[in-house]
Amino acid sequence: MKPIPVDQIQIVWYQDSISGETMSSGVGGKTVNFWVHMEYFPREVTEAYLMDEGEPRPHPKDGWSYARGMLR
Repeated sequence: MKPIPVDQIQIVWYQDSISGETMSSGVGGKTVNFWVHMEYFPREVTEAYLMDEGEPRPHPKDGWSYARGMLR
């Protein structure tokens, strides 16, 4: 996993690592895996890590989500 600036990603799906809550958008294209920290009010990504293909998901952690998205 490597850090990546949040302005260089577009999240199209996420799943909260604790609650399992999900969200998706109708954007298409090649996606990659991210591990992201999200603020909920307002909902925004504050920290992001690009995961290697096939890398296992990190252990659940409060405020963190598994995500799929695209690099800009």
